[in-house]
Amino acid sequence: MNLFWVFKHRSTAINPRFAPVTPFQVGGLRMTVWITFGTLLIFVLWSLWAIPEFMEREPMDLLKAQSGLCYDRSRTLDKVYKWLGFESRHVYILFADSGVETSPWQFLRYVFSRSKSHAVTEVKTSRGWLMVDSNSPWISLNSNMMPVPADQVHVRKLEFQHPPPFVELPFWAIRGMYSRKGQFYRPFVFFPEFNWPDFLSWVGSS
Repeated sequence: MNLFWVFKHRSTAINPRFAPVTPFQVGGLRMTVWITFGTLLIFVLWSLWAIPEFMEREPMDLLKAQSGLCYDRSRTLDKVYKWLGFESRHVYILFADSGVETSPWQFLRYVFSRSKSHAVTEVKTSRGWLMVDSNSPWISLNSNMMPVPADQVHVRKLEFQHPPPFVELPFWAIRGMYSRKGQFYRPFVFFPEFNWPDFLSWVGSS
Protein backbone atom coordinates (compact mmCIF):
# COMPACT_ATOMS: atom_id res chain seq x y z
CA MET A 1 0.00 0.00 0.00
CA ASN A 2 1.38 3.43 -0.97
CA LEU A 3 1.56 5.32 2.33
CA PHE A 4 3.39 8.18 0.59
CA TRP A 5 -0.02 9.34 -0.66
CA VAL A 6 -1.30 9.82 2.89
CA PHE A 7 1.34 12.37 3.71
CA LYS A 8 1.37 14.11 0.39
CA HIS A 9 -2.31 14.87 0.90
CA ARG A 10 -2.29 15.42 4.65
CA SER A 11 -4.67 18.22 5.58
CA THR A 12 -3.21 19.40 8.86
CA ALA A 13 0.12 20.89 9.80
CA ILE A 14 2.98 18.70 10.88
CA ASN A 15 3.61 18.75 14.60
CA PRO A 16 6.00 21.71 15.16
CA ARG A 17 8.48 19.51 17.00
CA PHE A 18 9.12 17.73 13.69
CA ALA A 19 9.09 20.83 11.48
CA PRO A 20 12.00 20.86 9.00
CA VAL A 21 14.65 23.58 9.02
CA THR A 22 14.86 23.60 5.21
CA PRO A 23 12.15 23.32 2.49
CA PHE A 24 10.67 19.89 2.97
CA GLN A 25 10.58 18.49 -0.58
CA VAL A 26 10.67 14.92 0.64
CA GLY A 27 7.93 15.48 3.19
CA GLY A 28 5.92 12.51 2.00
CA LEU A 29 8.81 10.15 2.53
CA ARG A 30 9.57 11.42 6.00
CA MET A 31 5.94 11.34 7.04
CA THR A 32 5.73 7.77 5.72
CA VAL A 33 8.28 6.81 8.32
CA TRP A 34 6.09 8.37 11.02
CA ILE A 35 2.89 6.65 10.02
CA THR A 36 4.76 3.38 9.57
CA PHE A 37 5.93 3.79 13.16
CA GLY A 38 2.30 4.08 14.16
CA THR A 39 1.28 0.94 12.31
CA LEU A 40 4.27 -0.95 13.68
CA LEU A 41 2.72 -0.52 17.12
CA ILE A 42 0.15 -3.02 15.91
CA PHE A 43 2.80 -5.71 15.66
CA VAL A 44 4.81 -4.75 18.73
CA LEU A 45 1.70 -4.79 20.87
CA TRP A 46 -0.26 -7.47 19.03
CA SER A 47 -1.65 -10.00 21.46
CA LEU A 48 -4.48 -12.42 22.04
CA TRP A 49 -5.12 -10.79 25.41
CA ALA A 50 -6.94 -7.54 25.97
CA ILE A 51 -6.27 -5.13 28.78
CA PRO A 52 -8.80 -6.22 31.43
CA GLU A 53 -12.10 -4.39 31.48
CA PHE A 54 -12.57 -1.47 33.89
CA MET A 55 -8.87 -0.64 33.71
CA GLU A 56 -7.07 2.30 32.07
CA ARG A 57 -6.01 1.71 28.44
CA GLU A 58 -4.15 4.83 27.38
CA PRO A 59 -0.91 4.46 25.35
CA MET A 60 1.35 4.12 28.40
CA ASP A 61 -0.98 1.50 29.86
CA LEU A 62 -0.77 -0.44 26.61
CA LEU A 63 3.02 -0.27 26.62
CA LYS A 64 3.20 -1.44 30.21
CA ALA A 65 0.76 -4.29 29.60
CA GLN A 66 2.56 -5.38 26.41
CA SER A 67 -0.77 -6.67 25.20
CA GLY A 68 -4.03 -5.43 23.80
CA LEU A 69 -6.73 -6.09 21.24
CA CYS A 70 -8.07 -3.93 18.41
CA TYR A 71 -9.86 -1.43 20.66
CA ASP A 72 -6.74 -1.01 22.80
CA ARG A 73 -4.45 -0.53 19.79
CA SER A 74 -6.81 1.83 17.98
CA ARG A 75 -6.81 4.14 21.00
CA THR A 76 -3.01 4.30 20.86
CA LEU A 77 -2.96 4.79 17.09
CA ASP A 78 -5.47 7.61 17.41
CA LYS A 79 -3.22 9.33 19.95
CA VAL A 80 -0.10 8.74 17.82
CA TYR A 81 -1.65 10.35 14.72
CA LYS A 82 -2.86 13.34 16.72
CA TRP A 83 0.61 13.73 18.21
CA LEU A 84 2.05 13.73 14.68
CA GLY A 85 -0.28 16.56 13.70
CA PHE A 86 -3.10 14.69 11.99
CA GLU A 87 -6.80 15.12 12.67
CA SER A 88 -8.06 11.68 13.60
CA ARG A 89 -11.10 10.02 15.13
CA HIS A 90 -12.09 6.68 16.60
CA VAL A 91 -14.53 4.44 14.69
CA TYR A 92 -16.44 1.51 16.18
CA ILE A 93 -17.16 -1.19 13.58
CA LEU A 94 -20.39 -3.03 14.46
CA PHE A 95 -21.14 -5.95 12.20
CA ALA A 96 -24.64 -6.66 10.93
CA ASP A 97 -26.25 -9.85 9.68
CA SER A 98 -25.93 -10.46 5.98
CA GLY A 99 -28.55 -8.54 4.04
CA VAL A 100 -29.41 -6.15 6.87
CA GLU A 101 -29.82 -2.52 5.86
CA THR A 102 -27.16 -0.60 7.78
CA SER A 103 -29.18 2.59 8.16
CA PRO A 104 -28.17 4.76 11.14
CA TRP A 105 -30.71 3.81 13.79
CA GLN A 106 -30.85 0.14 12.86
CA PHE A 107 -27.57 -0.26 14.73
CA LEU A 108 -29.46 0.08 18.03
CA ARG A 109 -30.77 -3.46 17.53
CA TYR A 110 -27.20 -4.74 17.58
CA VAL A 111 -25.52 -2.54 20.20
CA PHE A 112 -26.68 -4.68 23.13
CA SER A 113 -26.50 -7.99 21.28
CA ARG A 114 -23.55 -10.34 20.92
CA SER A 115 -22.78 -9.04 17.45
CA LYS A 116 -19.09 -8.95 16.59
CA SER A 117 -17.26 -5.65 16.52
CA HIS A 118 -13.93 -4.12 15.60
CA ALA A 119 -12.16 -0.80 16.24
CA VAL A 120 -10.30 1.35 13.70
CA THR A 121 -9.04 4.90 13.30
CA GLU A 122 -9.85 7.48 10.62
CA VAL A 123 -7.23 10.03 9.60
CA LYS A 124 -8.13 13.19 7.71
CA THR A 125 -6.36 14.02 4.44
CA SER A 126 -6.88 16.83 1.94
CA ARG A 127 -8.98 14.41 -0.14
CA GLY A 128 -11.13 13.05 2.63
CA TRP A 129 -11.08 10.66 5.56
CA LEU A 130 -8.98 7.50 5.37
CA MET A 131 -9.49 4.39 7.51
CA VAL A 132 -6.48 2.85 9.27
CA ASP A 133 -6.99 -0.71 10.52
CA SER A 134 -5.81 -1.71 14.00
CA ASN A 135 -5.16 -5.39 13.25
CA SER A 136 -3.06 -4.95 10.10
CA PRO A 137 -1.15 -2.16 8.30
CA TRP A 138 -4.05 -1.66 5.88
CA ILE A 139 -5.45 1.73 4.88
CA SER A 140 -8.60 2.38 2.84
CA LEU A 141 -6.90 3.77 -0.24
CA ASN A 142 -8.62 2.50 -3.40
CA SER A 143 -7.12 1.47 -6.72
CA ASN A 144 -7.32 5.10 -7.90
CA MET A 145 -5.29 6.24 -4.89
CA MET A 146 -8.29 7.95 -3.35
CA PRO A 147 -9.27 7.64 0.33
CA VAL A 148 -12.50 5.89 1.25
CA PRO A 149 -14.08 6.74 4.63
CA ALA A 150 -14.91 3.90 6.98
CA ASP A 151 -18.68 4.07 6.41
CA GLN A 152 -18.20 3.48 2.66
CA VAL A 153 -15.56 0.76 2.83
CA HIS A 154 -17.95 -2.20 2.65
CA VAL A 155 -20.15 -0.89 -0.18
CA ARG A 156 -17.03 0.06 -2.17
CA LYS A 157 -15.07 -3.09 -1.32
CA LEU A 158 -14.42 -3.94 -4.98
CA GLU A 159 -12.26 -0.83 -5.27
CA PHE A 160 -9.59 -2.32 -2.97
CA GLN A 161 -6.80 -4.79 -3.59
CA HIS A 162 -6.40 -7.38 -0.84
CA PRO A 163 -8.51 -5.75 1.89
CA PRO A 164 -8.78 -7.43 5.30
CA PRO A 165 -11.55 -10.07 5.56
CA PHE A 166 -13.90 -7.94 7.66
CA VAL A 167 -14.41 -5.57 4.72
CA GLU A 168 -16.53 -8.29 3.08
CA LEU A 169 -19.11 -8.09 5.87
CA PRO A 170 -21.84 -5.43 6.23
CA PHE A 171 -21.22 -3.13 9.16
CA TRP A 172 -21.89 0.24 10.74
CA ALA A 173 -18.85 2.49 11.09
CA ILE A 174 -19.92 4.41 14.19
CA ARG A 175 -17.75 7.44 14.72
CA GLY A 176 -17.02 8.36 18.30
CA MET A 177 -18.30 5.14 19.91
CA TYR A 178 -15.82 3.30 22.15
CA SER A 179 -17.75 0.53 23.87
CA ARG A 180 -21.20 -0.91 24.38
CA LYS A 181 -21.17 -1.23 28.17
CA GLY A 182 -18.89 1.46 29.59
CA GLN A 183 -16.01 -0.85 30.51
CA PHE A 184 -13.09 0.96 28.86
CA TYR A 185 -12.88 4.51 30.20
CA ARG A 186 -13.76 6.28 33.41
CA PRO A 187 -16.18 6.72 35.09
CA PHE A 188 -16.97 3.11 34.07
CA VAL A 189 -20.73 3.61 33.97
CA PHE A 190 -22.73 0.74 32.47
CA PHE A 191 -23.70 2.63 29.33
CA PRO A 192 -22.16 2.89 25.82
CA GLU A 193 -19.14 5.20 25.77
CA PHE A 194 -19.08 7.99 23.21
CA ASN A 195 -17.11 10.96 22.05
CA TRP A 196 -20.40 12.83 21.74
CA PRO A 197 -19.40 15.43 19.11
CA ASP A 198 -18.09 12.72 16.77
CA PHE A 199 -21.05 10.43 17.43
CA LEU A 200 -23.67 13.13 16.89
CA SER A 201 -21.84 14.21 13.75
CA TRP A 202 -22.11 10.61 12.49
CA VAL A 203 -25.82 10.44 13.28
CA GLY A 204 -26.44 13.77 11.59
CA SER A 205 -24.56 12.87 8.43
CA SER A 206 -25.91 9.33 8.01
